[in-house]
Amino acid sequence: MIAGEQAGSQLAQSDYGLPGCQAAVEGASDVYNVAADMGGMGFIENNKALCMLSVLINTHLLMASRDAGVERFFFASSACV
Repeated sequence: MIAGEQAGSQLAQSDYGLPGCQAAVEGASDVYNVAADMGGMGFIENNKALCMLSVLINTHLLMASRDAGVERFFFASSACV
């Protein structure tokens, strides 16, 4: 996991299976989810099963946040995700 801190925030990058998500949100009160496994325009039509990886990332992060007692959860996405 790569992590950096700035102004009381932590940026985490990881393989976001459930254990990675649990580690990323440990001790957090707020989570800003901008994570995705993205392939860009055209990728979605030809790789529908691979797009489910982003669904799993979001599901795991939501579950981990709930279990860790996170107070606020912000989700952001794009048409390419």
